[in-house]
Amino acid sequence: MSYIEPCLLNHLEIVQLIKNNRLAAIKQVEVSIVDIDKNQSGLTRNVGRVEIEIEEAKAKNDLATLKIKEKRRELLEQEIETLEMERRRLAQTKAQLEEDLENDIGSLDEEMIKLRQGWNDYNFKKRRSLLNFAVVKVSTLRLKPRAWSCV
Repeated sequence: MSYIEPCLLNHLEIVQLIKNNRLAAIKQVEVSIVDIDKNQSGLTRNVGRVEIEIEEAKAKNDLATLKIKEKRRELLEQEIETLEMERRRLAQTKAQLEEDLENDIGSLDEEMIKLRQGWNDYNFKKRRSLLNFAVVKVSTLRLKPRAWSCV
């Protein structure tokens, strides 16, 4: 987006664009978490098979195969742990995106109604954002007749 293009969009379009981007990001994170869960399940099954193969190698006293299978099990377990760290990071990212989505601001009328109804339920950050939005929006509404105003 170039420097001038934001002036072409009105406030509601910008708000909707931001909201849609956040929703798309949340959806992508959810898909990634499901993929990680599937991968971890498959890797866990593979660890079980390798452990059976390790027991068979021990029974046959095949040290070369035993070392290979133990190394394979170790690599599988490391991959499971790596995926778990990634899953936890994605869960935190999802929580942050959902919080940001909750704190997004809509139209002036919507936000004034929400502000009046939910004042006691909002944290300081949300109250401040809503009040700042109202002040800026009312100020720009007063300036709107001027040709140079893009809001």
